[in-house]
Amino acid sequence: MRPAVPQDAPALTALFLAARRAAMPWLPELYSQAQTLQWMEAMVLPQSRVFVADDEAGVPAGFAALTPGHLHHLYVAPAAQGRGLG
Repeated sequence: MRPAVPQDAPALTALFLAARRAAMPWLPELYSQAQTLQWMEAMVLPQSRVFVADDEAGVPAGFAALTPGHLHHLYVAPAAQGRGLG
């Protein structure tokens, strides 16, 4: 685990979208990948403490976004699920 940096935004956005699609395929996709990236850059990363779990290759495999007293996001890449990362 490591703290997220602004440069993680594209990878975390892709991970977020992939995990949601895999776990909740019935949910409509209301925002484009570009809009979701903008949200990640403008809201999630600057307003939360975000921790990233990298895989063996250094690619983000999961992340958690926290504010005092709240876990707002916990997503694990579909390929990394079932390994105890969450």
